[in-house]
Amino acid sequence: MLSLVGLKIRRCHACNVRFTRFGASTLFIQDGERALRRLALVGLMAAGAIAVLLVMMWLSLKQAEFPPGL
Repeated sequence: MLSLVGLKIRRCHACNVRFTRFGASTLFIQDGERALRRLALVGLMAAGAIAVLLVMMWLSLKQAEFPPGL
């Protein structure tokens, strides 16, 4: 994805760390990968919470269709 915006991935030969330069800033690839994993985890948790809420709403509407005692 970085190459699409014109950034080139480089590797330090001394410590073997991958990074890219954006202007005067150094962006470490490992930090970006960690941020994407966290974002994916938050997205999955949000999707799960929405799914639980939808099931709860569906069940409450199903229960409201029939009057008690029938």
